[in-house]
Amino acid sequence: MEVFQAAQFVRLRSSVRSSRYLAAADDGETVFLCARRGLHNTVWAVEPVAGVIPGASAGP
Repeated sequence: MEVFQAAQFVRLRSSVRSSRYLAAADDGETVFLCARRGLHNTVWAVEPVAGVIPGASAGP
């Protein structure tokens, strides 16, 4: 697992089903939508990346 230097922690809520959050399954590979916001596996660590990432498209 990578170590994040400047990580922020977020919950990713569905834009289609606003009462559902992206959650990680126990297998460590699968994700699913879950209505239980308070679960530990609904929290994600994200880190901003400076510069250009090859192959990435521009945001909206």
